[in-house]
Amino acid sequence: MQVPGNMSRSFTFYRRFYGQDVGRGPVTSQLELTEDRKWLILRPASVQQYACVLSVKHTTKLVNTILLGADCTLDCPGEMGGPRRLTLAVAEVRWNLTVTVAASDAITLAFSALELHHLVSHLDDGLAFLTGRNSFGGTAE
Repeated sequence: MQVPGNMSRSFTFYRRFYGQDVGRGPVTSQLELTEDRKWLILRPASVQQYACVLSVKHTTKLVNTILLGADCTLDCPGEMGGPRRLTLAVAEVRWNLTVTVAASDAITLAFSALELHHLVSHLDDGLAFLTGRNSFGGTAE
């Protein structure tokens, strides 16, 4: 997948969502649209090092995985370059989202049902920008 070199921030679409870093406690994460409206950037715990660049395909897979109550693993580019592995898995009563940069460098966030609801809502809203539809299934103007 070719990711543009210029990942300019437009703040046309910018959302914050909450979860728990399993090692550190409560965190705020970010989801935003790139300036060219072709990618979403997911920043777990608002840390650029773990930021994943999500395509329409990645975002759709995440939304569907959550809605189906399944697990998934996605390989996607990092905002700062290099690969990222994003894993979403059900863990007892919570969901865990892990982003791995290298074998020894990863972050895991846990989400309650309510926090996960907010995340999937934000991902779906971001998908609306990527695909040109609004969240009601129509076409964005």
